[in-house]
Amino acid sequence: MFFLIRVTFWIGLVLVLVPAGKSQVEAQGPQISAFDAWSVASATFSDLSQFCTRQEQACAIGGQVMSAIGHRAQSGAKTIYAYLTEPKASGDKATPAEAVPPSQSTLTAADRALDWRGPPLRREARAQIAAD
Repeated sequence: MFFLIRVTFWIGLVLVLVPAGKSQVEAQGPQISAFDAWSVASATFSDLSQFCTRQEQACAIGGQVMSAIGHRAQSGAKTIYAYLTEPKASGDKATPAEAVPPSQSTLTAADRALDWRGPPLRREARAQIAAD
């Protein structure tokens, strides 16, 4: 649900910020000046600042919710910090093939002793090697 809200917000923000040509803006209706936008924003802010006087219970519950979210975020940050800063255990290092349990290592010692030869050469490469 929050993913959809975030996606809607960001898409809306991008659509608002995409520049439009003068002809489109003039044809769409009334123009809003920066002063009008500022006055509307300040009126909205003053109305929101008075919200707690009108809805005391909603503000109290909202404060508790924000406090709980803050504690969870702090706990999560501590957990991540502890995970990133804890020293690596000696068992985390790569182990030699002999130390791997037999169920995970199907190669015998003779198999591991063979040199790797790579894929067979093509006819052209073999002919060129023979010519040199």
